Amino acid sequence: MKKTNKEQLIQYLKEKNFVSMKFLIEKLKVDIRTVQRYIKEIDKPKGYIKRKRIVSSNKKSVIAFKIFDPSENCTPTFNSAEIKAFQENVLENSSINIADSAKKKLAKILHIRNENRFEFSNIISTANRAIYEKKQLLISKYHSRDFGLEEEILITPVYIDSDENKVYAYILGRKHLRPFKFESMYGVTVSNVKALDFSVWKIEKEKRDVFSFPYKSSKEVIKVDISFNSFVRSQLIRQFPQLKEHVKPILSLTDHFELKIDVYDIAPIGRFVFGLIGVIKINSKPFKSQLKQYFDIYIKDGIGAFVNLSN
Repeated sequence: MKKTNKEQLIQYLKEKNFVSMKFLIEKLKVDIRTVQRYIKEIDKPKGYIKRKRIVSSNKKSVIAFKIFDPSENCTPTFNSAEIKAFQENVLENSSINIADSAKKKLAKILHIRNENRFEFSNIISTANRAIYEKKQLLISKYHSRDFGLEEEILITPVYIDSDENKVYAYILGRKHLRPFKFESMYGVTVSNVKALDFSVWKIEKEKRDVFSFPYKSSKEVIKVDISFNSFVRSQLIRQFPQLKEHVKPILSLTDHFELKIDVYDIAPIGRFVFGLIGVIKINSKPFKSQLKQYFDIYIKDGIGAFVNLSN
């Protein structure tokens, strides 16, 4: 199906760079008034389309446009009003030429993605409201491993990832959005403070490992190198499905496998290794040393207390 002019306009505005009015007129083959009308219709809520001045090819300063919508990076949830609209206008509408099998699939997706089914539905709806009203989100208390306890913090929410249970926020001066975990947030409300203008923020793909931890420096890269049997492989993939493509058989054997990856935080793989330490072989001395540090910080005291309790 051919895209309408308005759909093409949205596609151009979602590309990497800001685009000028002249560019849009030439691409859509319409006059300036038509483009202005499209922009006015699309720009809801106001500010959805970002504007800034750029220098054109003839060295003149012109207004350029762009849609910045990072919410497309995650799988969204649907609120009750959206689900009701889908049911009335699509699922229960016999005049729409969509197969019943497709309607059933859509109904299942809506059920699975219903924000009210989530443990953190209140946080999701509050953050969504802050995004829509262009206000900052107030978090009374937030616990993070990097910063400890943070109190009465204001953040500018940009998008919500309900799969990862995180809200991503723009922090002035930072290159990447900062994720805030739902389970570590307490007392979340919409403030009266205007959201920061994150249109100046450049969309840059942040380097992350398979566990979604961000890259910090080359000194903190952990080179995992372990081998194990098919039982461990099964447990590893069940716990971390994203590792399936990284687990390789050793010499085409059916019961000998290895995992060699770089990660930027040892915690996930460290917990797994120590959970099955008796049947996992650690092949790298540097990785063994890093696991030893993890053991001393997070496990040693607990095992000591357990042994003392057993005696």
